[in-house]
Amino acid sequence: MAKAPQDDRNTGLETLLEQAQWSRTQLANAVNRTGGQVGMTLKYDHSAVSHWLSGTQPREQVRPVIIEVLERKIGRPVTYAEAGLQPPKGGEDSGSGDTVESLLDFDKVHRPSSRGTPEGQAKRDRRLRRQQFSRTDRKENDVVAALGHRTAVRGRALQSGE
Repeated sequence: MAKAPQDDRNTGLETLLEQAQWSRTQLANAVNRTGGQVGMTLKYDHSAVSHWLSGTQPREQVRPVIIEVLERKIGRPVTYAEAGLQPPKGGEDSGSGDTVESLLDFDKVHRPSSRGTPEGQAKRDRRLRRQQFSRTDRKENDVVAALGHRTAVRGRALQSGE
């Protein structure tokens, strides 16, 4: 997390947290859960949210998850600027944005009726998954998958008594 000066309190995130009627722990739990839905292992707690509120920027790959959980809870689009978060590189407000991402953002703002539907939820999950894995080395993903497979094979071997 990037360190912020003491007087740079994130009032935007604080306001959104109040609108959501969430405690710091509830926001952390929602971020962990939603990150898990897209394959991220997150273990944030109230102290991490306290750091964010004091002005420390969360890790870049977690910022879209924070925006997503706030949008789900509040029921409307939330921008990075409103939440006091810097957009991920290549994301919102970068000027060099991907056309597909720009269209998704446009759709999110101009068709909020899809927010509560399973289709809308599936779109958001795919977008988060794409953002996460576009920033992760594919070879690293292959190594993790191979290790998981090897562990599963060994586990089955142990259970069968080999």
